[in-house]
Amino acid sequence: MDPSNKREKGLDCYDEPRYKRPKYDVFVNYASEDLGKRFVSHLKGALGREAFTICDHTKLPKGQDEISELLKAIEDSEIYLLVFSNEYASSVRCLEEFALIMETFPKFKHRKVLPVFFNVEPTDVKNQQGPFLDAFKDHETKVDPNKVQKWRQALREAGHLSGLNLKDWPDEEWFIQIIVKDVTKMQNPQQLCYVEHPVGIDSRAQDIISALRLSDPAFTMVAVLGFSGSGKTTIVKAVYDRIAADFDVRCFIQDINSYVYRGLNWKFDLQRDVISCLTRNDKFISSHNDGAAMIRKLISGQKLFLVLDDVYKFEQLQALSIPSASFHCESRIIVTTRNAQLLNNLQHTSYNIELLDTSESFELFTRLIGKGDPMDKKFVDAIVRCAGGIPLVLEVWSRHFTDYDRNLWPSMLETLKRIPHEDTQKKLRTSYDSLPKRAQNLFLDIAFKNEFLYDEVSLHYVIREMGREVVRQEDEDEPGKRTRLMGYKDVIRVLGDCSGTDSVRSIMLYSSEKKKRVTVHFDAFKKMSNLRFIKLDNSHLQWSSSSKDGMSACFSFKHLKYLEWKYFPCKSLDNIDMGNVMVIKLEYSKLEKLWDGVKNFKKLKILDVNWSRSLTKTGNFTGLENLEELNLNECENLEELDSSIGCLQKLVDLNLSYCRWLKSLPWEIGSLISLKYLNLDGIRFNKLPNSLCQLHQLTILQLSHCTNLKSIPDLPLNIEYVEASYCRNLVNLPSNCSELQFLTELWLNDCSKLGSEGFTQVTRLRNLQHLRMKNCNISQVSSGIGNLVSLEDLYLSGNTFSSLPESFSNLSKLEKLDISGCSELQLLPSLPSQLTDIDATYCRSLDVMPFDFRQKAYTFRSKVFKELLTSTEGLHIDIDATYCRSLDVMPFDFRQKAYTFRSKVFKELLTSTEGLHIGLSGEESPEWCTYRDSGNVLSFVAPLHFHHNKICGLIFCATTNHYRNFSTIHNKTKEKSHRMEIKNHVYCTLKVVFYPLNDKTVVVEAGDTVELWVDYAKSCGLRLVYEEEVVDSGLVLKDVRKPTLSLFPSTSESDIMTGNSITELNDEDACSFPIQDEEYTYYDFFPMFSNLILESVYQSYWHAFEGFDETPMLVALIGGVFCILAHVRSSLRLCRKSRVQMML
Repeated sequence: MDPSNKREKGLDCYDEPRYKRPKYDVFVNYASEDLGKRFVSHLKGALGREAFTICDHTKLPKGQDEISELLKAIEDSEIYLLVFSNEYASSVRCLEEFALIMETFPKFKHRKVLPVFFNVEPTDVKNQQGPFLDAFKDHETKVDPNKVQKWRQALREAGHLSGLNLKDWPDEEWFIQIIVKDVTKMQNPQQLCYVEHPVGIDSRAQDIISALRLSDPAFTMVAVLGFSGSGKTTIVKAVYDRIAADFDVRCFIQDINSYVYRGLNWKFDLQRDVISCLTRNDKFISSHNDGAAMIRKLISGQKLFLVLDDVYKFEQLQALSIPSASFHCESRIIVTTRNAQLLNNLQHTSYNIELLDTSESFELFTRLIGKGDPMDKKFVDAIVRCAGGIPLVLEVWSRHFTDYDRNLWPSMLETLKRIPHEDTQKKLRTSYDSLPKRAQNLFLDIAFKNEFLYDEVSLHYVIREMGREVVRQEDEDEPGKRTRLMGYKDVIRVLGDCSGTDSVRSIMLYSSEKKKRVTVHFDAFKKMSNLRFIKLDNSHLQWSSSSKDGMSACFSFKHLKYLEWKYFPCKSLDNIDMGNVMVIKLEYSKLEKLWDGVKNFKKLKILDVNWSRSLTKTGNFTGLENLEELNLNECENLEELDSSIGCLQKLVDLNLSYCRWLKSLPWEIGSLISLKYLNLDGIRFNKLPNSLCQLHQLTILQLSHCTNLKSIPDLPLNIEYVEASYCRNLVNLPSNCSELQFLTELWLNDCSKLGSEGFTQVTRLRNLQHLRMKNCNISQVSSGIGNLVSLEDLYLSGNTFSSLPESFSNLSKLEKLDISGCSELQLLPSLPSQLTDIDATYCRSLDVMPFDFRQKAYTFRSKVFKELLTSTEGLHIDIDATYCRSLDVMPFDFRQKAYTFRSKVFKELLTSTEGLHIGLSGEESPEWCTYRDSGNVLSFVAPLHFHHNKICGLIFCATTNHYRNFSTIHNKTKEKSHRMEIKNHVYCTLKVVFYPLNDKTVVVEAGDTVELWVDYAKSCGLRLVYEEEVVDSGLVLKDVRKPTLSLFPSTSESDIMTGNSITELNDEDACSFPIQDEEYTYYDFFPMFSNLILESVYQSYWHAFEGFDETPMLVALIGGVFCILAHVRSSLRLCRKSRVQMML
């Protein structure tokens, strides 16, 4: 964090890091000979997408200072990623880098090393064997022996470090995700608080950490209470620095109360900052409700540490979904506030900040004063008593005293003694009074406009209010005689009775102050001729004037620099003298024209008259040569854009969206050499000027809802983003498509006349990453789609093509595919391996969903399964195939080998914290549930007659229409709880969960009173699972004539439906599927549950463990739960009989 961007400086915290923040997040050390263009390039791309700054040897300058530059880069990196490969030891450059890293990182407290073993073993690295052996033999003949010995020693040290091995993961893509995840966890959270004089911080920070109860698996919120200046923010920053690294997601949002003063969009600003903090990326939100939902999704189910600083109103917490969100049991929230009643409606723990005692105050003040002549202890004691233990006051006074000769200190102390003990503002006022006049004015401007200037500069709340109190005391009875006006009552009084004077420099009225409609007068401005700043943002003002010309006759402000006036009542800006104005914002104005002739606005940089619906013409732009932003959005009656717009050589942003009566764009628009953003959404003319290609700086072009537009001319080569959705008559795309090498995002939804030819044009955009062409009447997808090798997401829903070409598999970076509503689609080719999200809803003609698992690695290890059970992200290929009525077969390629399932895996399920989740269709809990109840809470007492049989889990059912649910098991007897998210499914109304009961979750014993809560559930049902039911694995897998997966000791369906317990399977037992030579052999799975399992059920979970050769085992695990669901079919509404088939 930039140390200049200070918020609270109590306890001497300057928002500087505790240590110098490295320039690079990650330094990657690798052998480019075998990894440069393959694995590492993908790895660096994945790290880059997570906003990590990366350095490697390719970014270092070549030449005489190469070694010094390398050392500098290594010292300026936080995490060192060592990618060991077959060619690693053959590279002298690689070994030199590695030796420097191993020599450097122990010198820094916060540096970390992550070894990555790519097709080599840690023992190869440690002992220089395998591919390292021959390389070192060669080095020993060509390189200085001392250097070789240094390399060997460094490799031995690296061999002992914990790292990641490719062979433990199914494929490279997955491996990269795990590396990125580990790097994210290793990165030190940005240190928020540099405390030069940390007096009293440690004990108070430790008290708050204790209040957070970090060892208790129960969500905790702590309210840190104290008045302004007491050090709340500084102390919670110290808490954040100490414990944030222990959480998966962490976020510190400062000075939340200031957001309220940013105008009507304060919720957007707050939500955007929180989402950006949580995701490390900026996310678009269309409304504050959308933002709240996104935050709720981000904070639910993750181990989160969230600090919300200076919250004053409950509305601010509501904007962030805090009251309604469901938190992970290990999540923690700290809220600092001056409002002790803020969290009364939320369960929380309160901590009151204690002010510094006398000894702490004495120590802090003497440290702040610094070295010099010894100070008289009695004199310092007197100062400390006057400060009242308030850290902020001590800090301000320390600077105040050091600015003056010590001979003046006694008289200064006498002044302080006359201030009431509790009056913090008066104590701070002494420092303001000592400033030069110019500095005083600058300070008051900042204090007055603090919310307006929140991005540039900020003040501590107490200091800000002290400045505003200084202004109020300029004349307590007559606000019109003050230098600055704010506050509804004062502003309305001055504008209503025309009592303003030329003393007034600034006037500000916020839209958040909703009052009844009042009449105010233009004439009031006649006397305020020295105004520099005007911000009037209130729709409840009704303006009147004694002049026929209204405002124009009295609005003459030669000194005005900033004018923001929502609902500006005048018809033009003619005859208004504002020669020094830099910003004009007149949203929702009644302007009919801007001005006639040439206007002398040479300093004007921003002109914003959006939503001025009476505006018909702009006027001449010749006098606005420094204009950078012109916003005419929703000026729907604007008919003509003056051709003089071409003289705006510094214009960067031009917004003409929804100027519906604008007839055309002048040719001169091509002269805007600095233009980067052009918004033409909703315009009605049918062609654009060819001069657009001359806008060489243009990066973003928006053309949505241009319903008459037929073609897009050639575009400048630097264009990066084009949106032209809902252009229903659009036929032709730019002819220079193949030359647009920087275009990465293209939106063409609902351009129905583009058709297949238009799609063919798009396939020339080789660097395109995001493409949306929904409802574009594409009847055939050309093979050229394989050229889009950079494509990451593709939306083709609502088109009429029947198949995708084989070249589709070339899209190696594709992650998201939307083909929903493609009713003619019958066949899909082999899909890219990186694809993780497919939406194929309403593909009514689709016959086969192909997945070629031969592309994946088939090694399945216990470590992988353990990761699956404890991970909440990166697991699933999410396929929505709802209403694919012709989809009968989900093919798997099992021809590679026989499959072995052992009990060890199922034991790990019983000791996990995540359990097993299945989605079904149903209206009520099944009859097999031992305990059932309506609503979302179910209570029961564990039976005593089973006290010799350990309860190892429970299976509960919940009927709900809610997409996202959380469940909580609370053992009231043992006072222990565990909260778990119920995994999402494509669509289900009955959620079935196997919930393991163990030391990591909740232990339940005979006689315990237990409660189950399931959020948003209509009804709940529950059955306990005992240890004897799941001895070892609890699953029987048999080979039969037509290899069938059997889940029970009996092959009789009647026996199965009784819900008998499952017999055990020893480690020696296995299930194998014979390999056959036939091209297709169909095996029926779950033969006795064909009436039980719907297609949608299978589609909900079959893909969850895609890519592992134990897929039958995992299907069996899921099926194992069905052994308890003996009579579930009587509770389900079955659409039709389903046979789940797997193709060999």
